[in-house]
Amino acid sequence: TPLTEESLRVLVIDDEKAFAQTVAEVLEDEGYSVTLAYNGKEGVKRICEEEYDLILTDLNMPDIDGLGIIRAVNKEQADSVVMVISGQKEVKKAVQALAEGASRYML
Repeated sequence: TPLTEESLRVLVIDDEKAFAQTVAEVLEDEGYSVTLAYNGKEGVKRICEEEYDLILTDLNMPDIDGLGIIRAVNKEQADSVVMVISGQKEVKKAVQALAEGASRYML
């Protein structure tokens, strides 16, 4: 069911464009307002420019990784919820992401 109140703003950050676009389509179908960033640098830029209710970020990206995204969110908009997505099982990085403020870590 689409959201009836003002749509929640979601930022999806992932260097795998097809995955990011699929996630965005699913969220938009549910009524969310979605912005895409295809790398960490672009994600940080968007975090500095606009406020988001939820930020979904890949953990492993070549320029700024998910940990860097979490740090930018903590600095720029600490009220945002951050969820980290990764296709690789990395326990140490997952624990670090949660310790630094990620709300969830999904494989």
